[in-house]
Amino acid sequence: METSIGYVDGCGLIELEIPNDIVTLCYHSGECTYDVENCIIEPTIRKQFDEISDELLIKSLSEVWDDVEPIENADRHTNECRALWIACGNIIEENPELLDN
Repeated sequence: METSIGYVDGCGLIELEIPNDIVTLCYHSGECTYDVENCIIEPTIRKQFDEISDELLIKSLSEVWDDVEPIENADRHTNECRALWIACGNIIEENPELLDN
């Protein structure tokens, strides 16, 4: 059975269950964009983001992004990738042992 970690964004708007392997694929040293874009289409992740409204996604990202304008003007896919990357980064910060696996 695949191990997952629950994640709730800082404002309590978005809750995700992210498998450990996706966490470590999406947040690592170097460029993460390609890995995040591949993981956002994984069925377990895709289903969760399909249940999040545009409004909630934008509001959640606006709480942590320095410049809100790019969030409000971005396409849905870009904002989903940003949210997944942020979630994985926060999980790694709280569970640094994941990087040892």
